[in-house]
Amino acid sequence: MKKSLIMCLAFLSIFTFTGCGNKVELNLDEVQTELEKLTNDKFSFNAIQLSAENNEYFYDEDIYDTEEEFGLTYEYFDQIIARKNSETEEKYVVIKPVQQAGSEEKIIDIMEKYTKKQKLETKYEKYQDYLIYVIGNKPEEMMKRIKDSKSPIFQSLIEIKKPDLENLMGVKESWVEESLVMNSAIIVNSNLYFIIKPKKENLEDVQKAVDKYMVDLEEQWKTYLPDQYELVKNRKFEKLGDYLVYIVSEDNDLVYNKIKDLAKK
Repeated sequence: MKKSLIMCLAFLSIFTFTGCGNKVELNLDEVQTELEKLTNDKFSFNAIQLSAENNEYFYDEDIYDTEEEFGLTYEYFDQIIARKNSETEEKYVVIKPVQQAGSEEKIIDIMEKYTKKQKLETKYEKYQDYLIYVIGNKPEEMMKRIKDSKSPIFQSLIEIKKPDLENLMGVKESWVEESLVMNSAIIVNSNLYFIIKPKKENLEDVQKAVDKYMVDLEEQWKTYLPDQYELVKNRKFEKLGDYLVYIVSEDNDLVYNKIKDLAKK
């Protein structure tokens, strides 16, 4: 009985060590493609042009002089984007009024007078803190596209290939089976994600090197940009099968869950 118990325990330890039943495979090309498309659920003013415009909804000119075009001066708004199609005269305008009594009402009055003069159909909605005007042939559809504008989680990332990992963070190429290391390409953004599958004998080497890189990164941002420092400080690390996953973003759980969804077990 004792011998049988020892054999069972030994088998269990081997089973646990080898991770049977926890085998995970990731197609890193697919992961990269899907994470590039990943957006948060919040409306983003800065994403409007990228999200709403395409070949069908084409606007080739920015309207910079809002006073001349609409009669709208800068004292009334915090943010504005105004674009038009120079051939069809279709336009859209998205305005965030200043937080001052009467500003929103003044903008609405000015824009109502302007839109009444337009030959094309006009659609107006107040959405969250923004006033949206669409003048065109399909204003309802463009209105929907504007309201659906959301920021990508990751922007301006650059891929670091295996041969360059040692220069970046001290991870030798010989330690790694495969990797998808996407680092920020701009100095004002700390967003990144690293997915690294180390060779079994080098698991600790890789983890130690990347952990040190992350600590150094935290120190770097600590005295630079407070908001980006908070993102780095609150980074996410998970082991997904044989992969080490590191994420710095505004929604780490959203990113990690997307990676998990793409995993094949």
